[in-house]
Amino acid sequence: QIDILVDLTGHTAGNRLDVLALKPAPVQVSWIGYPNTCGLPTVDYRITDPIADPEDTKQLFVEELVRLPETFLCYTPPQDC
Repeated sequence: QIDILVDLTGHTAGNRLDVLALKPAPVQVSWIGYPNTCGLPTVDYRITDPIADPEDTKQLFVEELVRLPETFLCYTPPQDC
């Protein structure tokens, strides 16, 4: 049984939005792969931040936004760059 399904691709190549549309988990979340709505009402939440989605955004979305306090991206460049 899947309790929470986290999608990491959104509308990028090789996505499985067809699976998300079937709602195989009671809670479905979109994160990191595509910083915008997937447009599927079967996706409950999208993890974002105040930069990608400010509180006063006019962007339409179907998911409930969960804003991390700083950024939803987790990248640190190597020291020797």
